[in-house]
Amino acid sequence: MFANLGIQYGTEFQTIQSIRRGESDVLVKLDLSGDHLGFTLPPMLLDGALHSMAVGLLRDADSPLFLPVGIGKYHSFGPVTGELWSYGKWNEMEGEIRTADITLFDGTGKVV
Repeated sequence: MFANLGIQYGTEFQTIQSIRRGESDVLVKLDLSGDHLGFTLPPMLLDGALHSMAVGLLRDADSPLFLPVGIGKYHSFGPVTGELWSYGKWNEMEGEIRTADITLFDGTGKVV
């Protein structure tokens, strides 16, 4: 989808394995393969969670593309290991500024 919009991500940043979306929310499984040593949350996985939110807005080729420009709050409850999922819900889906909440959790449902 991003490639069709002219956005090219390298393989390290192609972390979305599966996706399910509703009207204002999205659930994705993220790929943990690659070099993540030294990171509590590897940048490419955070990027994948942010990419998943774009999917919730991109309904067709005429949909506007929004890029994340800020993070209001960030909490870490431990390093990312094993299976990783991201659940995001849009708070604002209209207008020039849009906000969302994203929660990352492991395969057992524990928030990371």
